[in-house]
Amino acid sequence: ETLRQAISNHVVRASEKLRSGKQLAGKITIFTRTSTYTSTFYSKKASKILDVPSNSTNILLKASSELIEKIYQEKYSLMKAGVLMQNLQSIDYLQQHINEHIGLEKQKKQEVLMETVDNLNRRYGNNTITWCICGFKKEWEIRREKISPAKTTKFEEIAIAKA
Repeated sequence: ETLRQAISNHVVRASEKLRSGKQLAGKITIFTRTSTYTSTFYSKKASKILDVPSNSTNILLKASSELIEKIYQEKYSLMKAGVLMQNLQSIDYLQQHINEHIGLEKQKKQEVLMETVDNLNRRYGNNTITWCICGFKKEWEIRREKISPAKTTKFEEIAIAKA
């Protein structure tokens, strides 16, 4: 369940980035691994080519859920998990699949839904609206309580030492 939550959160964030970049993903890959320092190293990935490229969180979550079953092994203590969106293309051109034609009306409803969710999250903060599969208690998330408040991303904030 923890792996499912972690992957789902990554998929939600990746789909937001796809939409903000006006792109669609044609393929999704998920991966996981144990620590490289363990005696029983385990690493696995699984991919799925989407019939119709998408940036819809619903579609990408469904695809990733199918892939999780392929990479999960109960006997390993997993350390890292992630998502790759591949075969990216512009949102301006969408090649439909001959066997799975998505109606224009259904596609428009999906776009409006995703735009609404993105706007609410932008306005009220990340994860204001999210999916249940992402979970509420994120035990897998990076611990940040001991992170340094120092910022070195601005030139003015870099310390100067004189000898």
